[in-house]
Amino acid sequence: MATSTINQDVQSAKKLIWLESMRSQEKWGLTQKEVIILLGKRSPSTYKSWLMKAKINGRIRLGIDLRARLTLLTDIHNALSLSMPVEDAYSGFKHPINNTVFQEKSIKECLLKNSCILYMDAIKQYCNQAS
Repeated sequence: MATSTINQDVQSAKKLIWLESMRSQEKWGLTQKEVIILLGKRSPSTYKSWLMKAKINGRIRLGIDLRARLTLLTDIHNALSLSMPVEDAYSGFKHPINNTVFQEKSIKECLLKNSCILYMDAIKQYCNQAS
């Protein structure tokens, strides 16, 4: 197996475990069902299987769509972390944004309503501009 493929698998596992950690109410406040929506509406059993493999093996083979989604979510988190005080970084994901693009909804609400990769990327771009 090529080194770049192994590195992608390791990064995928780390990002999947990270996303699971973001589910807590103190952070992004996501249900498992909401995480599944953000990952392109996979089945709960598939998500649990991926997560278990990632935790046990430290790597997991995911398709390009899933790797892109995980990267976009980590990029959104990083941009929010740069644009807000540390204590507000998580709330920036959950609280309504006073901007016509978001129509007074939060990033979380917008992503759950439209979880296509292009929309996720647009939100990432907005967050990057705000930081």
